[in-house]
Amino acid sequence: MNEGEIAVMTTSKTRIRKNLHDLPLWAVLAQNIYSLQGQLLLTKGTVLKPNLVEKLMASGITEVYLEESQEEETPAAVHNRNLEGAIRVGQVIISDVLNQVREVRSINSDDLREAVDIFYPEVIASTNVFSQLLKLRDKDEYTAQHSIAVGAIGVKICQLLGLPQDKAKMVGMAGVMHDIGKVRLPDSVLNKPYDLTAEEWEQMKKHPQYGYEILRSMKDIAPEIQLAVLQHHERLDGSGYPLGLTANKIHLFSRILAIADSFDAMTTERVYHPPRSTFDTSKELMTQAFRNQLDIRIVIRFINYLLDLSPGQKVVLNTGEIAEVILVNKSEPTRPLVQVGDRFFNLQQTRDVWIDGLITG
Repeated sequence: MNEGEIAVMTTSKTRIRKNLHDLPLWAVLAQNIYSLQGQLLLTKGTVLKPNLVEKLMASGITEVYLEESQEEETPAAVHNRNLEGAIRVGQVIISDVLNQVREVRSINSDDLREAVDIFYPEVIASTNVFSQLLKLRDKDEYTAQHSIAVGAIGVKICQLLGLPQDKAKMVGMAGVMHDIGKVRLPDSVLNKPYDLTAEEWEQMKKHPQYGYEILRSMKDIAPEIQLAVLQHHERLDGSGYPLGLTANKIHLFSRILAIADSFDAMTTERVYHPPRSTFDTSKELMTQAFRNQLDIRIVIRFINYLLDLSPGQKVVLNTGEIAEVILVNKSEPTRPLVQVGDRFFNLQQTRDVWIDGLITG
């Protein structure tokens, strides 16, 4: 240990205080970092990359406590932990923004950019951002988690489509704010555990318009972001809302968010439905694309990416058995070849067995 470093022993790791100018590679925070105003800046376990160090310095932070692990971590493990920290901080920022809207306080658009800037590089670098999003879900924090998830998935889709960084970040901002209009809806509608009445559904369909109005009142929010929020429930065949727009009138960003929003909503447990597996969700997205509701070009690119991640995934079958995905048939993604113990099942042929859910832990 060098002069000027203070070590604190914990059960499995040493905690060391370091100056921000002297941080080692892959430095890991040993405790949460708060601003002088008490705002959470970074969570324990976050890997301090240069952009995060600059953020701390700008906030007047000069020293931090780091973890000194007794075991070396792989770059993949470090990246997953850093991605988790970025997502958690983003959720805190978005929760605060939503509270500001509920309390009719002014919103600082820089807060939204900060949330996106924190998770953007981690999402771009991640080979499987979805597994981390699944692990971090909490039913009590659905709105903020869903907002960050849609932003992160939207950014990943932009990467798959080859869109430049400035466009991808705009999609990320639109994603984290896509449901901001719901703060104007009563909780009795938002949290209803069964079907909405016709009147309640008409209320629900207004939230994109409300979100658009909120964003228009803010400074420095690009028109494309406002439009993406307004149109994220529009469908190519004109069956969406609030305007019933058709294909050529729906912005690319809105088409991306429609897929990101649908994917996260279907794979998340809600009061009115259990979570659906990635395989089942892929099939549903393709069905909606074939009905000319979602952009089939984007859906195919997204699903091919998802399926490439599937081999090795642990799943639960309807028989109650735990299986491992061995091979995915892209013509029928919900029925891959799986292994249970020393037995193999081709679910394309074994029609009375199917995947009920994923194991994310």
